[in-house]
Amino acid sequence: MLKKYKDFILIVNFILIIVALFLFPNSIKSQILVALNIFFKVLFPTFFPMFLLTNLLIEYNAVVIFGKIIKPFIEKIFHISANCGYIILISLISGFPSGAKNIMMLLDKQLISVDDANYLLTFTHFSNPLFILNVVYLVVLDKSICIKILLAHFISNFIIAFFIRPCRKNNYTNFSFTYKNASFSNALTTSLKNTFNILTIIMGTTIFSFIISSVITNYISLNTFFKVFINGLFDLTLGITTLKNISIPIIFKSILILSFICFGSISVHLQVSSIIDNKRVKYKNFLLGRIASIGIALVLFLIM
Repeated sequence: MLKKYKDFILIVNFILIIVALFLFPNSIKSQILVALNIFFKVLFPTFFPMFLLTNLLIEYNAVVIFGKIIKPFIEKIFHISANCGYIILISLISGFPSGAKNIMMLLDKQLISVDDANYLLTFTHFSNPLFILNVVYLVVLDKSICIKILLAHFISNFIIAFFIRPCRKNNYTNFSFTYKNASFSNALTTSLKNTFNILTIIMGTTIFSFIISSVITNYISLNTFFKVFINGLFDLTLGITTLKNISIPIIFKSILILSFICFGSISVHLQVSSIIDNKRVKYKNFLLGRIASIGIALVLFLIM
């Protein structure tokens, strides 16, 4: 019965969006173009090389090799198998949703367990450091604030990881990898397919989120602050960039930016939900992790 109500609400909303396409065609068209501009100028250049190279690393057994190097540290601190260390490291330098992407890749290759996958999904939500140091800087114009936002965001995720880590201390399942002696061209082709599949999801959800935020701001008369909030709720890049248009104290801009990044926006949540297999890896773990991250990160930022 509940599913029927959810489906009915979705159908009504889709009809309203279709009506909006006729009522506000120019506004929605401009938002789509903005979304494509952000994707190809900001997201694609950042994600494409990193996603491609991390896929190639997985194809060439780097997960197990790297896992053997950091095995004592990962098992002692996080109480998980050594192969999970690869996901943590790549998530730190790649930006979301690389955490979810690599979790599913290693789970499909049977390199990590389902329990470890669900645990990793709660905290491997890291913004690309270059995004914070470059895009966020254009809004706050203060490098020290950018660094504090970065530290609060990263540390909050590790605090979550520490307090919800599995109880086991010595009983780890370390999976082996059956290396296939495939040619580089085959490995490259496979990696390109996986990369573009993920990038297509990111582009599509970004455009969809921009359309929804445009429809809401056209249907409802909102002041500039609430428009920025709606934009950031649906897509963090749009929300952060439009913060330049409002005159509020830098501390409030920083708090909004940090909240957008920690939550990830509906666009990122759609990406993660599309990537994971909800029968094995539960989306609720990601959602709860994001909610907890906002509270912890804001406290850390205000302390700093």
